[in-house]
Amino acid sequence: MPVAPRRLTQVLVGALSLLVCHTPASAYTGGPLLVDVLGWDAKTHRVYFHTIPENESFSFGAVYYFDLGGVQKERRIQLAWSKGETERNDPDHNHRMNTLRSRLKPLLPDPENCLGWGTTIVSADSVEFSSGIRARYRLHFKGMDTPRFECTAYGLPDACLKNAYEIPGRKERLYVFVFRGNVFDIAETQVAVLVSEPSDRTIPVVWERDK
Repeated sequence: MPVAPRRLTQVLVGALSLLVCHTPASAYTGGPLLVDVLGWDAKTHRVYFHTIPENESFSFGAVYYFDLGGVQKERRIQLAWSKGETERNDPDHNHRMNTLRSRLKPLLPDPENCLGWGTTIVSADSVEFSSGIRARYRLHFKGMDTPRFECTAYGLPDACLKNAYEIPGRKERLYVFVFRGNVFDIAETQVAVLVSEPSDRTIPVVWERDK
């Protein structure tokens, strides 16, 4: 017997509701992305941090470290157990992160090193993507006692330093740089940046998705 239009609509809505309710949280696509600096491990010469999506996905994010004893010390490395899509309140992930944090030396932010001379727009154009067209800016940000940072921002030409950290016994410094780096959403994206040593070189900053 053919299904009446009203009944068919109810069936389709019910099926869609089940699909939405039982689909795992999707990976980060938009909204603010925060960085929480977990601390410093003097034995392994690693500084760890946690990326936290603040959006509707409610996902855990990922845990990374910079290996100051490695050849590519400025390249972030993601911990294997933090890869993939996981809910923010996942017991195993939170236990692992809390255990890691408990053996690290906390790094205190240095607000004075966040002061800057402002942001300069180097170039401006627009870019097409699935939802339309968005303004794109190439920016330079120079702090008072920091290197010059370079980034590509979308929607608005905003950039600043959120936090700066000295690492005990090291010349390197850790910065949390903030700009609108996601073309799909103009919300704030924070990026952890390790600078090997004070220099006049420009530090490129790129926002990348967690794996």
